[in-house]
Order: sequence, then C-alpha cells, then structure tokens
Amino acid sequence: IPGIDFSGTVLESDNSKFKEGDEIILTGFRVGEIFYGGYSQIAKVNGDFLVKKPKNLTSKQAMILGTAGFTSLMSAFAIKAREEILLGEKVNNVLVTGATGYIGLHCIQQLLYQGYAVNGSVRSPERKDEIYDALKKHNTPTENLKIFTFNLTEDSGWDEGMEGCDYLMHVASPLALANHGEEFFVGPAVSGAKRALKFAKKHNVKKVVLTSSVAAIFETTVLKEYYDESDWSDPNKDPINHYAKSKTLAEMAAWDFVKEENNPFELAVINPALVIGPSLSGDIGESNKAIELVATGKMPVGVPIQFGYVDVRDVAAAHILAMQNPNSNGKRFALSEKDLWYKDVAKI
Repeated sequence: IPGIDFSGTVLESDNSKFKEGDEIILTGFRVGEIFYGGYSQIAKVNGDFLVKKPKNLTSKQAMILGTAGFTSLMSAFAIKAREEILLGEKVNNVLVTGATGYIGLHCIQQLLYQGYAVNGSVRSPERKDEIYDALKKHNTPTENLKIFTFNLTEDSGWDEGMEGCDYLMHVASPLALANHGEEFFVGPAVSGAKRALKFAKKHNVKKVVLTSSVAAIFETTVLKEYYDESDWSDPNKDPINHYAKSKTLAEMAAWDFVKEENNPFELAVINPALVIGPSLSGDIGESNKAIELVATGKMPVGVPIQFGYVDVRDVAAAHILAMQNPNSNGKRFALSEKDLWYKDVAKI
C-alpha cells in the first residue's frame, strides 16, 4: 500500500480481506514490518492493521483516522480530529501567509497531512496554480486548501483570508541574498507583522505563530560564544544588516502588539537559523542558494564564516507543534541542528 497519509490504495495483496484497488486506512503497524521511508513511498503491512475506507469519507478524513490510529505518530490533535469527524464537528482552519515561499509551502503540506483546512496567501493570483501543482506533485491532498491574494503592505484581502480561521502562521517576510536597501526589508516586515496581528485580533484567532529568525537573536552589541532565546538583536547596532534589523523590529512589534492589546490571542515565535533541505517547488529558498554558490563553484574560496543550519521540514513541524502545544505560549524557539563553517559545507 502507499505509505502516504496512512491511507491509500492497495497495490498488491495476499490477504483475502483485501484486493488490489481497495481504498484502505492504516490503523497501526507491527514492529518489524517494512516501511520504505517517507510520506509518498510504499509500505508492506499486516492486514490486521487495515480497514476499508467507508465510501462517505473524504481522503482527508481517512488520513486523519489513519494518523490517529497510527500509534507511533499519535498526537493530541489527531485524536481530537478523529472525534470531530465522527461527531460531524469542524476541523480547525489555519491561515498561512507566504504560501509560495520555501517554508510556507512546507507548513501547508504538513498541515494538510494532519487534516487541517488551510488558507494560504499569495501576492499575485498568477501563482495560485504553482502551489496546487507543487503539492499534487508530492501526493498532498489539496481539497481543503484555499488560496487568497493579499500582501504585507495593504489591508485589502486580509479579511477574506482570515475569515473563519482558528490559527495564523505568519511566515511571509522579505528575504533575498541580493543587496537591497533597508526599505526593501524593514518596512514590509514590520507593517506586515502588525497588519497580520490586527486582522488576527479582529477575527478572534486563538493563536499566532510568527516566523522570525536567529538574526533577531545574535546581532547584539555583546560578543558571546552561545546565544539563546533570551538574547535580542539590537536594531540600532552599527552595523546591522537590513534583514536582521527587519526580523528584529517585526518580532518586537508582534510582542508589543500582544502586550498593548491585552493578549487578544496566544503568540509563539519560531527563530530558525539557515533553513535548508528539499523544496516542494521551484523556490529553493535563500539559504539553499548560499549553499548553491559553494556547490557550483561560484564561491571559489572558503569564506571563514560559520552558520547554524536546520532542515525546512523540521522548521515546518516546529511551527505546527508550537501552534498545537499550549506550553509554547509566549515563548521564542531558536532552531538550529548544527553549526557549520563554509569549508565544512564545501566538503559535504
């Protein structure tokens, strides 16, 4: 059977209960059974842990039921979602800004896998098909995905995108390796964060997860060997790069908003280092572009710079866990799997 979403179609069977083409739900597995890595690969499982999918269930509902029963990956959300389906109650809606972005698209994919209904935002309506095509190419169900057009600098479209949403993942923010001026980064980042939170409050969103960066942590005036979530970059530091300044001021604006508006919703912030790993679309992400410079020889010497790195799939998972877990309320989470010098990147 396909391992995707813990539901799928039987490809081959030696069990009289099932035949080729049956739509099934995976409810568990036995230690020692063979799984060929990942969502979209093939798994061989014992028929005792399969049930035929009722015809009135959508593929999303089947996926949730399978996930809830798949004991090694059971989560409080999956159990709750299973109950909601059986009782006919609503599944939570999430707005993800920056849907075409490297991180945003991974967040959307994982949310859809977990059974959420997702609204995504794009700046240009011409890019909607790009999202659907990328997700379908990676065997991701899209019947519970809606795409809306709005941007960080204007109010138009935010009401429609936020309507009915329980959660907001504000991922969108200017990022580029090219040498842009401060106005390219700071203005849209700060005004976008404020605008997103304003509409989150208006629509009674329960919780906001904001994508910040370690750049909002370590650009301090104090040189340290180790930094953590208690550290803050100084936006007035001279010099400070425009991106770090934009992320710092945008995150500060978010925390200030929650305080000044008497905590209208819960807030958690994700501060990843350089985000690398597979892309779901043609957008490989700015951090991957930095590695591409080394891999292609466009950076002919090993620049003596060290960065932290984290896989994009882990970053997306962290967003969702922060959204789901109340212990994340009011906290920042720096994400870095390991630090590497550029010479180490070149060797890899």
